[in-house]
Amino acid sequence: MSDAAARVRSKAGWFALDGRGVIGVRGGDRVRWTNGMVSNDVARLTPGATSSGCHALLLTAQGRILADLHVLAREDELWLELAHDALPDVLKRLERYVISDDVALSDQSSNWRRFALEGPRAPALLARVAGAPVAISLRSGVELWVADAAVFSCAWGWSGGSACQLF
Repeated sequence: MSDAAARVRSKAGWFALDGRGVIGVRGGDRVRWTNGMVSNDVARLTPGATSSGCHALLLTAQGRILADLHVLAREDELWLELAHDALPDVLKRLERYVISDDVALSDQSSNWRRFALEGPRAPALLARVAGAPVAISLRSGVELWVADAAVFSCAWGWSGGSACQLF
């Protein structure tokens, strides 16, 4: 195990996630439409700290995996968070299925800087910069303020321990 990995597992680590992207799904039919496009039940998601996110897959008609996604329900849009290198093909494929639906898709990746805070001390560090403990259910997300800036924080990670994603 590298020194950096050992520090994340025993304390906390902060790192940029430049290789991730976000597709925004807006419009009045966004929930119904997205629910039909991915493998999980997006219709049950509600914005907020308890049930705003889920893991999902985008599949071919034959069941082959095209993309591994995190779906996040926000007040006026859904986010499909995925590997940035897969984003152009996924966006192009999804756009083919917007026919008469009130749905608008867009690449939101450049609108956000993306970081991860992971490790056993991550929740305490986030609470310190947010000014209060931040309670978020697994895979969900909430907006909070850090140093006079709006930050969207989500509860999932890559290290297997306590983690949050910060947009």
